[in-house]
Amino acid sequence: MKLWQKIFLISLAFVMLAVSVTAMVVARGSFTSGIEQTRTAAFHRHEYVSGGIVNKISFERVRSDKLVLAEEDVLAYVSEVIDSYAGSGMGLAVYNGGTRIDASQTDAPAEVPDLIEAVGGGETCSVITGDPERIIIGSPLDLEGYSFSLYTSHDISSIYSSYAQIRNFIRIMSALFGVISAALLLTAVRLLLRPLDRINASIASIADGSYDARVAPEGSAEFATLARNVNIMAGAIEENVENLTEIADRRKTFVDNFAHEMKTPLTSIVCLADVMRIKKDLSEEERVEYADIIAEEAKRLKNLSGKLLELTVAGHAELELRDIEAAQFLDETEAALAPVAAQRNMHLQVRVQEEVRRERLTVRADRELLSSLIFNLTDNAFKASSEGDTVEIACLRKEERLLLTVTDRGIGMEKEELRRITEPFYMVDKSRSRKAGGAGLGLALCLEIARQHGARLRIASTPGKGTRVTVNFPLSGADVKDTETGGGDEKDE
Repeated sequence: MKLWQKIFLISLAFVMLAVSVTAMVVARGSFTSGIEQTRTAAFHRHEYVSGGIVNKISFERVRSDKLVLAEEDVLAYVSEVIDSYAGSGMGLAVYNGGTRIDASQTDAPAEVPDLIEAVGGGETCSVITGDPERIIIGSPLDLEGYSFSLYTSHDISSIYSSYAQIRNFIRIMSALFGVISAALLLTAVRLLLRPLDRINASIASIADGSYDARVAPEGSAEFATLARNVNIMAGAIEENVENLTEIADRRKTFVDNFAHEMKTPLTSIVCLADVMRIKKDLSEEERVEYADIIAEEAKRLKNLSGKLLELTVAGHAELELRDIEAAQFLDETEAALAPVAAQRNMHLQVRVQEEVRRERLTVRADRELLSSLIFNLTDNAFKASSEGDTVEIACLRKEERLLLTVTDRGIGMEKEELRRITEPFYMVDKSRSRKAGGAGLGLALCLEIARQHGARLRIASTPGKGTRVTVNFPLSGADVKDTETGGGDEKDE
């Protein structure tokens, strides 16, 4: 059974029960009040009749100038009074003990022997009995020393008839009201729960893959809150799906690029090796040429495998963190990279801010990974530069952070290229990078190392003017939470 059906049936049942009970209670109260009023009026009439009989006997005794009337005279006068009420609608009866003396329009006491017994004991009693319904009242009656009992019968069947009519009316009106209430409740429930239908439809649409589906926050406060929560959920799902799709695409691109990068040198090596094995009249010049190509391609494979290993290790390595003095580390880096620059006919310039050197500022890092980071950034700068160009490594303090920058004045990059430059195997100029021995893994490795150290990698580049890569490290002892940190990369033009 659906929710709206349950709400409708339960609400209708409660409404019908409340209306019916209320109507029956009111009707019963009115009936009881009517009975009590009729009973009171019946007692007054009974007393009036009893008083009339007593007065009649007293009057006849005075008129006959007797001290006491005889019993037969008393009975005669009683019968006379009873006869006078004939046609009044009220029944009368006079008993002497259990023997009826006279009666008019009723013999009810004979139907209620308990009443005769109670009145005989000196009590004034009433009872409702018979069909049609009547109130019978009995009381002792002393006349001229004789003990009698007076009974009056009053018809109250009209009250019972009215009560029955009211109950029938309540049943009919309850049925009619039930139909009307059912229609109104059904309309109200459907209208109130309509936002829930829209939410369910949106959730079903999201479940079918329409992750951009949203629900308008309409209806009551509860439904509006539910709609907003569903929208938050849908947004989170959409974002997660986009992230997973992007990750899947990147992995596919990674695998494709990896296969391509491996295939090219392996093809060259296999082909040239087959030529050297099969060709009998191979000259010395050809042998040297083929051997050089095989050696270069093998170096490319070695470089590729080494970079992949570094990237994998950087993402899962347990860091051996220690405080590294920045100035001393860069002096050692300059000494290690100067021969490389000289071999490529380029200039390497290292600048350390005086404050950094004087205060011997340190960063907490893994020395091997930090060296790999600087070497890769510098190697990329060398590859992007031409002979005679200068590559600069600089270090300066900015508040509680240490900025390491590597700047070249080489070919630079477009804004579109900056968005993908840290993806594995992505190369701006593939022919130039391969010629320089690159595999497109350097910046991906640098980004991962920066993330491992809570640093931020920023790349700013202008086509034809060069590129600056900034690594933003927290100083040793600085509260990382209070500084600008992050593992992402911001690429500014």
